[in-house]
Amino acid sequence: MAVLPEDEFEVSRIISRSRMEGHYLEDEEIGAVVIGKALARRLNVELDDDLYASLTGKDDIHSAMLRIAGIIDTGSQDLDLTICHVTVATMESIIGAAGAGEISILLKEQSELASVQKSLGALMTGDNTVVSWREVQPALSAGMDGDVALMRLLTAIVITVVALGIASAQLTAVLERRTEFAVLSALGMKGSQITGMVLIESLIIGIGGALIALTLGGLAAWYLATEGINLAYFVEDFTGPSDILLDPYIYGSFGPWLIKYALSISIIATVVASLYPAWKASHIAPAEALRTQ
Repeated sequence: MAVLPEDEFEVSRIISRSRMEGHYLEDEEIGAVVIGKALARRLNVELDDDLYASLTGKDDIHSAMLRIAGIIDTGSQDLDLTICHVTVATMESIIGAAGAGEISILLKEQSELASVQKSLGALMTGDNTVVSWREVQPALSAGMDGDVALMRLLTAIVITVVALGIASAQLTAVLERRTEFAVLSALGMKGSQITGMVLIESLIIGIGGALIALTLGGLAAWYLATEGINLAYFVEDFTGPSDILLDPYIYGSFGPWLIKYALSISIIATVVASLYPAWKASHIAPAEALRTQ
């Protein structure tokens, strides 16, 4: 595969993070090749050995003698067997033609995928097409969609359990303050006013808890987003569906959206969970509550 070395380091974290014997390709370097460790072992070659390479074009078979400049160890034997990189200049000298056969684009945001694909597709001519990674690797795409759905389900379950806990705590507080609500009702406070008072109390508690959780959780989220978790200590082979090498570092997501998301979920869950306790407080019978007290 022909690559632009400097761009390859930016697009492929596999290359930049893998163990390297020798050196990676340099721009405009001709006659050098970088191969995977497993491939070097299978071919019984070492660094600085000559490697005879051939490839089939549209009308002819092209071949060249290349010098092994580097050997990459990605940690995955299956992936190492597929790595054979030369510069674009080397490939052009072998096949006698200029131009790229494939261009890979790495987006900063996954949400931009559809719009970028549509925009680039409108610029294509002839047989050139634009395909997304989801079309190239449907198995991986389906697996990731399944993981996202599972995480959303687990998040919903956690929020529900927390909401039930809030409702239980608020209901307990309301029952302990039956006399207080009975006196307020006897003094002329309407049921809607009592309901509003309980909901405001819950809202204040929810905002306070959300700010504390956002501070502590935000620090953890920031660390995960910047440093990540290295799973290489626990897993040796990071190949996914179709032998795709997965990044051993798992990163979290962090940004301004986290504040809005966390506050919204916390406040809404707290208020919703407090609706029944607030309704219960507004329907306490003053005479009965004061008599039992």
